[in-house]
Amino acid sequence: MALGFLVGVQLARYLGAEQFGVYGYVMSIVSVAAIAGSVGVQVLSMREVAIAVTRKDWALLAGFARWALSVVFPISLLATGGGILWLFLVSSSVALDVVAIIPLMVLGLVGVAISGAMLRGLGQLLLGQSLDVLVQPALQCVLIFSVFQALGGLRVEQALTLTAIATCCTAALGLLWLKRDWPMRARGVARRTEAGAWRRAALPMWATTILFVLDAQAPILIFGLFAEAAQLGNFRVAVGSLVFVALPYALVTGFLPPLAARMQAEGDPAGLQRLASASALACFIPTLMIFLLLLVAGEPLIDLVFGAEYGAAWLPLMIMAAGSLFRAAMGIPATFLQAACHERVVTLAFALGLILLVALLFLLAPRHGDAGAAAAVVGAMVARDGFLAVVCRLRTGTHTSLMAVGRALAPRYDA
Repeated sequence: MALGFLVGVQLARYLGAEQFGVYGYVMSIVSVAAIAGSVGVQVLSMREVAIAVTRKDWALLAGFARWALSVVFPISLLATGGGILWLFLVSSSVALDVVAIIPLMVLGLVGVAISGAMLRGLGQLLLGQSLDVLVQPALQCVLIFSVFQALGGLRVEQALTLTAIATCCTAALGLLWLKRDWPMRARGVARRTEAGAWRRAALPMWATTILFVLDAQAPILIFGLFAEAAQLGNFRVAVGSLVFVALPYALVTGFLPPLAARMQAEGDPAGLQRLASASALACFIPTLMIFLLLLVAGEPLIDLVFGAEYGAAWLPLMIMAAGSLFRAAMGIPATFLQAACHERVVTLAFALGLILLVALLFLLAPRHGDAGAAAAVVGAMVARDGFLAVVCRLRTGTHTSLMAVGRALAPRYDA
């Protein structure tokens, strides 16, 4: 995450506000297309691989891996076509070299996501998480710096090309790691598939993931319809800087799904409650510390890191940071609902949250600019995550918010 933030700083400084806004818009389209192409298999992989390994069902594990890879890459190409069509519809001057780069970035992102998810399902939590939070941004950072130093400048087309190279290299490395760590008993075994059950589980997860990405990208995509490029660049800096506030939540979310799936498979409700409470605490405390730091010194830090032209990004950043603080306090209910096979209610929550977000964006952003867009993000986030925490408690009996931390983590004494 820190390296991803450093890449954002590089691009903001090297490209300038206007070209950085264009880069951010194209990457938003790429992100949506990549998630659409993954068809929910990324999230499903963490659960199904972890369950198969726990039960030592090697035939099912081998069958799932073949099924997953045969599904995601063809659909990714279709999703790429949709992303390119959208770009042509909203932009009257689309460079052909930008269009040619988009398929590589989408396929690379899908490869990184699937290989990382399966590695985490196998128990390689750090290795799987490192692909998109360490390896990819590190490669991107080195490439961008090297080209900028060699050419004395950087254009948006070059930045997108370097992003595609870093992403594809990371995907190749992830697949090599997956091949190396794949259980020997799952190699060469007669495969058993449950394609129907996997499709039924993957579709709501897919919808949820698409909604999650749309929820993250909608502020940029909608705000970009009526904002100037420089104004969009400022808002892109605010959204990019939010990655630091969301870092604890993102790290815990990356480790949590296979752990929750294993405990669910073992039938351990007490362990699930302890895991939920510990994860809420791990999210909230560091998020609160980062929030307070930005509240006190955020504006001069933005000026120092990004440059004085991005100083207006502080207000929308703090508004969205307050929403991230509330989300951390609610814990991670979506993961526990999905581990208990309640995928559809998670999809419903994200769908309603996205509808509310879009409505608030069109209501607030034209009148109040980037601050209005940030307020729309917070309003939708509070409604969605509060709803999920309540539903998780009712459906699974697991309390994910901070309110249950003391009771769940308190030491117990036998009589």
